[in-house]
Amino acid sequence: MPAFVLVVDDDPLILDLTAGMLEELGCRVLTTPSASAALRILREQPEITTLLTDVQMPGTSGIELVAEARRIRSDLRVVFASGRERIDGWPFLRKPFNLEELSRLVQS
Repeated sequence: MPAFVLVVDDDPLILDLTAGMLEELGCRVLTTPSASAALRILREQPEITTLLTDVQMPGTSGIELVAEARRIRSDLRVVFASGRERIDGWPFLRKPFNLEELSRLVQS
């Protein structure tokens, strides 16, 4: 069964590029630029298996988003992405990432 990934990033270009790569990998994909919308989607779409989120976003950060998302769905797989900072102890993608790096983290 392919991964169903929710991608959260405030940059529309990153959202589009990431969604395209995930679709190329055979994943189902939803995207949103905001943490509040991501939480709503997670409540409405229980079949989502993976949350891929930017770390730094306006308003609610990716770290805060994951804390709340894990309250909603404790089984949710999480991958952080950032061009600036690394989140230790979590699967992490350094921006810009390529298809192989994305595949390794999302489909493992």
